[in-house]
Amino acid sequence: MTAQGICKWYNPLSGYGFIEAADGNAIFLHRSDIVGKPPQEGDVVSYEAEESSLKPGRMQARNVTGGTLGGDLEGICNTYDKYKGVGFVAYQGEYYIMHREHIKGGIPHTGDTLHFNLVPSEEDPTKQECRDVFGGSGQSIEPREKKSKATKPSGDDREWGASRNREWGAWGKGKDMKGMMMSMMCVMSTMLGPYGKGKSKGKGKGKGDSNW
Repeated sequence: MTAQGICKWYNPLSGYGFIEAADGNAIFLHRSDIVGKPPQEGDVVSYEAEESSLKPGRMQARNVTGGTLGGDLEGICNTYDKYKGVGFVAYQGEYYIMHREHIKGGIPHTGDTLHFNLVPSEEDPTKQECRDVFGGSGQSIEPREKKSKATKPSGDDREWGASRNREWGAWGKGKDMKGMMMSMMCVMSTMLGPYGKGKSKGKGKGKGDSNW
């Protein structure tokens, strides 16, 4: 006997959920018993209730109709590259492209039954592409994060940068060439120590300290 109820919730990735019957009881719903589009929370669905073979004493819904997830057309996933975010749906002997940003729910796998709509392509209006794609059996697709534009440093960041520039002096951005050369000469003098600029390797011809 056909009855009506309200979908309490349905998880398309796990493939099950519950329907609230007219008497308030919860009826188990499995993906394999859905006819047409899957339901989502709040959908008024029609179903046939029967006792569960796995859990005697509990009721399970069969031949569930009335779901509203996804588009109005039904096709089969031909291919989908999760790295490129592009795939194709087979529908009435043709193949239509689908893009990641138009897929809802799980990642489509080859052979999945998908519900979708066809609209003219933005790049080529003479061709059609898939929108509102739903029914993939893979992991949930996370929306891509848009690259944010570079933001101006905050007051604390500017102060930190300024203090580091003061600490490093001429080694900062390299615009003060004279200061940079002086710093380099000081470093070299420290490294050479009392040997000065002698080139005689200790034979007395150097211009360094005469005591050496």
